[in-house]
Amino acid sequence: MERPTARQRPKPQAPGTDAPNPCEPQETEGDCARPAILVVDDEEGIRDAFREVLTIAGYKVHVAADGKQAMAVIGSNGDVGLIITDLIMPNREGVETILEIRRRYPMLKIIAMSGALAGELTAVKTLGADIVLAKPVASSVLRRAVSQLLA
Repeated sequence: MERPTARQRPKPQAPGTDAPNPCEPQETEGDCARPAILVVDDEEGIRDAFREVLTIAGYKVHVAADGKQAMAVIGSNGDVGLIITDLIMPNREGVETILEIRRRYPMLKIIAMSGALAGELTAVKTLGADIVLAKPVASSVLRRAVSQLLA
């Protein structure tokens, strides 16, 4: 099955507005130069907050509740360029997910985060995370980390 072209896809709206998502292709423009971001966290409130912050910053955002869902999203969306993942999750936790992403998709950028394992974040970097963040993560810190990896 062919993917629809930019002219065939409906234009997603930025949350809370009638304006098109700034990162979606427009009819007069080429494809979005920014890769999409996948936010992986078992807490819905964190997924929603990160999606809002990153969408407002102009990124297309996918979400997943655990590592198992994350791998399915990556496999079905060729536009993902950055993963932001929690470490403690059900079904497939973050370290296992990071290791699988590094094995299957070595070019993807990864931000790992945790509140429960804040002391272990440095070790996670040696396993494949590009940046590690301790929760809670301020919006400005999140945007800066994303910009650093996708610059």
